[in-house]
Amino acid sequence: MLSSIAKGYKKLFSTIGTVLLLTLCCFILGAIIVFPLWKWATAFPKSYSIAVVCIFALLLIFLIVSKEKKVGLFPFLRKMVKILCLLAGVFLCLFFLYTGRRIGALVTVPLTLLAYGLASFGFQK
Repeated sequence: MLSSIAKGYKKLFSTIGTVLLLTLCCFILGAIIVFPLWKWATAFPKSYSIAVVCIFALLLIFLIVSKEKKVGLFPFLRKMVKILCLLAGVFLCLFFLYTGRRIGALVTVPLTLLAYGLASFGFQK
């Protein structure tokens, strides 16, 4: 009976110790990684911003190239044209709205939908 109670407490304290050890490791690794990045971002914000944008751009290029290799060139280009139609339409609409040209924004919306429709359904296999 005492041995089963001891085994239960051993398992309980083992689990608690494991959780505390993992928490401590996460805290230490977080401090080792986050503190230098924070210091860099506050001391040299321009170089930090450039580095982050470059890393993001490299990741985006890697994702685009890997997707293109997986799907094939023409289906990938077709999908990219559709995405670019929508992004350009939203950008132009917002640009016209922020510059006070409501008519330009109103004209942009149907033209965007027309361009997306042509890219999606106009060029079938």
